[in-house]
Amino acid sequence: MSDKDKVENKAFTKVKKVKPRLNPTHDAGIEFAGDKTVKDGFVAIVCGPGYYSQVTYHHPIGCTNLKGDVYVCTPTKDVQSLILGKDNPYASDIISARKKHILKKCVGLSKLKFLDTNEEIVGYPNGTNRSQALKAARAALKDFKVKEPDGTKTYLDFLSPEDKQAETDYLTYSSKEEVVKRAEAEFPDRPYETCSGLYNQVKQEPSWVEGKSPSDAMKLLVSRISMPKEKLLKLLLEELKMELEGSPSGFIDDSPEAVEKRENIKMVAKVKDLAINLKPKPKK
Repeated sequence: MSDKDKVENKAFTKVKKVKPRLNPTHDAGIEFAGDKTVKDGFVAIVCGPGYYSQVTYHHPIGCTNLKGDVYVCTPTKDVQSLILGKDNPYASDIISARKKHILKKCVGLSKLKFLDTNEEIVGYPNGTNRSQALKAARAALKDFKVKEPDGTKTYLDFLSPEDKQAETDYLTYSSKEEVVKRAEAEFPDRPYETCSGLYNQVKQEPSWVEGKSPSDAMKLLVSRISMPKEKLLKLLLEELKMELEGSPSGFIDDSPEAVEKRENIKMVAKVKDLAINLKPKPKK
């Protein structure tokens, strides 16, 4: 048999990707692949005839006002937009502007000086370009660490004595609380919130899961989905009751919103024949 015939008769295996399928009577046995960018995240899937929904429960991602131990529920397809937008895009420019502002203020109060008429290039007393000198000092420190990993030198030790003193004076000045506060007032933070969606307009909202480990949160989710209707309603009402009646110390939220919520709970409980005592606790 010729080599050509061997090639023609050789069986080829074609790899075909098959989408995982869920069946109402068979366990799909799908394995979970975690992602370190989504802290304590887990996935919930609802699938049936003509419908498919996949959401991810995770702790807040990026810049939010939410507590770190609450769980947020986000459509899985939108989680990537949260990850991409986790950092405040204005922060680096604001920090850079503050540092530049402090450096310019320090020039008039120390041995540092401007080397150009536009007051953009800062130098040391002997006329050395500060930026270039620091770059060279950090490179020298990097080489030193390779040769002596346990060495205690810093980049300042690779500047001339005069330049080192000028840089030390600057570092002392720039770390003063009043100096930092003035720079922050001059260049305040720009509000930013990490959102999801096509136009980054969907805020991260806290779900009813809070302060739980991933395993406990998943068990709680499954438990509530499968819980009988009346039992679930009573449980939710009890939780709202505890939340609205305040802490064990007797604190009660008397805001109009809280009072309205309490009245709504009473009404729902009455309709469902699940009367719950919502009398406020005496204030201390």
